[in-house]
Amino acid sequence: MTLPLDPAAAARVERMREAFGLPEPDYPPHLTLAVLPDEAEREAVEAAVFGVAAGWNVLPLVLAGIGMFPGEAPVIWVTPAPSERLLAMHAELLAALAAFEIHPHYRVEVWVPHVTLGRGEMPARAASAWDGPIEALLERVGLVAFPPARVLRGESLRRAP
Repeated sequence: MTLPLDPAAAARVERMREAFGLPEPDYPPHLTLAVLPDEAEREAVEAAVFGVAAGWNVLPLVLAGIGMFPGEAPVIWVTPAPSERLLAMHAELLAALAAFEIHPHYRVEVWVPHVTLGRGEMPARAASAWDGPIEALLERVGLVAFPPARVLRGESLRRAP
Protein backbone atom coordinates (compact mmCIF):
# COMPACT_ATOMS: atom_id res chain seq x y z
CA MET A 1 0.00 0.00 0.00
CA THR A 2 1.41 3.37 -1.00
CA LEU A 3 0.89 7.08 -0.50
CA PRO A 4 2.14 8.80 -3.68
CA LEU A 5 3.63 12.30 -3.43
CA ASP A 6 1.81 15.19 -5.05
CA PRO A 7 3.10 16.00 -8.60
CA ALA A 8 5.25 19.02 -7.62
CA ALA A 9 7.03 17.17 -4.79
CA ALA A 10 7.38 14.06 -6.96
CA ALA A 11 9.08 16.14 -9.69
CA ARG A 12 11.64 17.46 -7.19
CA VAL A 13 12.37 13.93 -5.94
CA GLU A 14 12.75 12.74 -9.55
CA ARG A 15 15.28 15.51 -10.24
CA MET A 16 17.32 14.34 -7.25
CA ARG A 17 17.16 10.74 -8.46
CA GLU A 18 18.48 11.86 -11.84
CA ALA A 19 21.24 13.94 -10.19
CA PHE A 20 22.31 10.81 -8.30
CA GLY A 21 22.45 8.91 -11.59
CA LEU A 22 19.97 6.29 -10.37
CA PRO A 23 17.78 4.30 -12.77
CA GLU A 24 14.25 5.47 -13.44
CA PRO A 25 11.70 3.63 -11.29
CA ASP A 26 8.53 2.05 -12.64
CA TYR A 27 6.29 3.88 -10.15
CA PRO A 28 6.18 7.58 -9.08
CA PRO A 29 7.77 8.71 -5.77
CA HIS A 30 5.76 7.50 -2.80
CA LEU A 31 5.79 6.23 0.78
CA THR A 32 5.08 2.52 1.18
CA LEU A 33 3.05 1.72 4.28
CA ALA A 34 2.85 -2.06 3.95
CA VAL A 35 4.05 -4.91 1.76
CA LEU A 36 2.20 -8.22 1.76
CA PRO A 37 3.01 -11.47 -0.03
CA ASP A 38 1.54 -11.97 -3.50
CA GLU A 39 -0.66 -14.79 -2.27
CA ALA A 40 -2.56 -12.51 0.14
CA GLU A 41 -6.31 -12.49 -0.51
CA ARG A 42 -6.69 -9.41 -2.67
CA GLU A 43 -10.37 -8.71 -1.96
CA ALA A 44 -9.89 -8.90 1.81
CA VAL A 45 -6.71 -6.81 1.65
CA GLU A 46 -8.41 -4.23 -0.55
CA ALA A 47 -11.39 -4.03 1.82
CA ALA A 48 -9.10 -3.53 4.83
CA VAL A 49 -6.86 -0.96 3.12
CA PHE A 50 -9.61 1.20 1.66
CA GLY A 51 -11.84 0.77 4.71
CA VAL A 52 -9.13 2.36 6.86
CA ALA A 53 -8.07 4.94 4.25
CA ALA A 54 -11.67 6.18 3.90
CA GLY A 55 -11.16 7.96 7.22
CA TRP A 56 -7.86 9.58 6.29
CA ASN A 57 -7.38 13.21 5.29
CA VAL A 58 -4.76 14.58 2.91
CA LEU A 59 -1.49 14.65 4.85
CA PRO A 60 1.12 17.40 4.51
CA LEU A 61 4.64 16.06 4.77
CA VAL A 62 8.13 17.57 4.73
CA LEU A 63 10.93 15.56 3.15
CA ALA A 64 13.89 16.55 5.27
CA GLY A 65 16.96 14.48 4.42
CA ILE A 66 18.67 11.66 2.57
CA GLY A 67 19.36 8.18 3.92
CA MET A 68 20.62 4.79 2.83
CA PHE A 69 19.73 1.22 3.72
CA PRO A 70 23.07 -0.63 3.44
CA GLY A 71 23.49 -3.89 1.56
CA GLU A 72 24.89 -5.38 -1.64
CA ALA A 73 22.70 -2.97 -3.58
CA PRO A 74 22.17 -0.09 -1.11
CA VAL A 75 18.81 1.67 -1.23
CA ILE A 76 19.07 5.47 -1.28
CA TRP A 77 16.05 7.34 -0.01
CA VAL A 78 14.58 10.64 1.08
CA THR A 79 13.19 10.75 4.60
CA PRO A 80 10.15 12.63 5.85
CA ALA A 81 10.34 14.70 9.01
CA PRO A 82 8.71 12.77 11.88
CA SER A 83 4.96 13.07 11.93
CA GLU A 84 2.67 11.64 14.60
CA ARG A 85 -0.17 11.50 12.08
CA LEU A 86 1.89 9.47 9.56
CA LEU A 87 2.93 7.00 12.27
CA ALA A 88 -0.68 6.75 13.46
CA MET A 89 -1.92 6.09 9.90
CA HIS A 90 0.69 3.34 9.49
CA ALA A 91 -0.27 1.71 12.81
CA GLU A 92 -3.97 1.96 11.95
CA LEU A 93 -3.40 0.29 8.60
CA LEU A 94 -1.33 -2.53 10.09
CA ALA A 95 -4.01 -3.15 12.73
CA ALA A 96 -6.56 -3.51 9.91
CA LEU A 97 -4.20 -5.93 8.12
CA ALA A 98 -3.45 -7.98 11.27
CA ALA A 99 -4.84 -11.16 9.67
CA PHE A 100 -2.18 -10.99 6.93
CA GLU A 101 1.55 -11.52 6.90
CA ILE A 102 3.30 -8.15 6.64
CA HIS A 103 6.86 -7.92 5.30
CA PRO A 104 9.16 -7.59 8.37
CA HIS A 105 10.51 -4.16 7.29
CA TYR A 106 7.00 -2.68 7.46
CA ARG A 107 6.01 -3.81 10.97
CA VAL A 108 5.13 -0.93 13.30
CA GLU A 109 8.17 -1.37 15.54
CA VAL A 110 10.75 -1.29 12.70
CA TRP A 111 9.18 0.72 9.86
CA VAL A 112 11.32 3.57 8.57
CA PRO A 113 9.19 5.99 6.54
CA HIS A 114 11.03 6.82 3.31
CA VAL A 115 10.68 7.70 -0.37
CA THR A 116 13.02 5.49 -2.39
CA LEU A 117 15.29 7.21 -4.90
CA GLY A 118 16.81 3.94 -6.14
CA ARG A 119 19.49 1.32 -5.61
CA GLY A 120 23.14 2.21 -5.93
CA GLU A 121 26.05 3.74 -4.14
CA MET A 122 25.57 7.07 -2.40
CA PRO A 123 27.42 9.50 -4.67
CA ALA A 124 30.08 11.74 -3.17
CA ARG A 125 28.04 14.69 -4.47
CA ALA A 126 24.96 13.69 -2.44
CA ALA A 127 24.94 16.94 -0.48
CA SER A 128 24.93 19.05 -3.65
CA ALA A 129 22.12 16.95 -5.17
CA TRP A 130 19.88 17.54 -2.14
CA ASP A 131 16.93 19.74 -3.15
CA GLY A 132 15.19 20.09 0.14
CA PRO A 133 13.46 20.42 2.36
CA ILE A 134 10.55 19.44 0.13
CA GLU A 135 6.99 20.21 1.18
CA ALA A 136 4.69 17.49 -0.09
CA LEU A 137 1.08 16.43 0.13
CA LEU A 138 -0.03 12.83 0.38
CA GLU A 139 -3.36 13.09 -1.44
CA ARG A 140 -3.98 9.53 -2.62
CA VAL A 141 -3.72 5.98 -1.42
CA GLY A 142 -2.82 3.19 -3.81
CA LEU A 143 -2.86 -0.58 -3.74
CA VAL A 144 0.06 -1.59 -5.94
CA ALA A 145 1.39 -4.96 -7.13
CA PHE A 146 5.06 -5.29 -8.10
CA PRO A 147 7.34 -6.02 -9.89
CA PRO A 148 6.67 -4.38 -12.24
CA ALA A 149 4.52 -1.83 -10.44
CA ARG A 150 0.82 -2.01 -11.34
CA VAL A 151 -1.79 0.11 -9.59
CA LEU A 152 -4.63 -2.24 -8.64
CA ARG A 153 -6.75 0.52 -7.11
CA GLY A 154 -6.25 4.13 -6.10
CA GLU A 155 -8.42 6.57 -4.20
CA SER A 156 -8.16 10.21 -3.16
CA LEU A 157 -7.84 11.01 0.52
CA ARG A 158 -10.38 13.38 2.06
CA ARG A 159 -9.78 17.12 2.11
CA ALA A 160 -10.06 18.47 5.65
CA PRO A 161 -12.96 20.92 6.02
